[in-house]
Amino acid sequence: METDLNWCAVLAHHATRTPDQPLTVFEGVTTTYAQMAARSAALAAGLRALGARPGDVVGLLSYNCPELLEALFAANHLGGVAMPINWRLAAPEVRYLLEHSGATALVCDAELLELADAATAGLEGSLARVAIGADAP
Repeated sequence: METDLNWCAVLAHHATRTPDQPLTVFEGVTTTYAQMAARSAALAAGLRALGARPGDVVGLLSYNCPELLEALFAANHLGGVAMPINWRLAAPEVRYLLEHSGATALVCDAELLELADAATAGLEGSLARVAIGADAP
């Protein structure tokens, strides 16, 4: 048995062996293993293009939805550390987490962009931001 497994290795295993099997069903929409693998790899590539690197902390500000799972896989695919952030927090609390974790990227649900804007206004350093979800710009 392989002992060097991580989330992406497990996803890749299932995407290869059972690509068309459902991984999630959310609000009537089914996402297969193959779709999740492709989407999370694309998001990881996007984060990499914005400057995120292995070992970086990637903040995840999202509701519970398949896109959050994609972002978790993407952070792992990148070699980064996923840091889920509770969307019920106030902007100063989100800002505290981003500052003190050293996050270099923030994946944010499009419906939470106002919270993300308030939390990141005037933040020192660069923070790559990616919007996800049905309403993503």
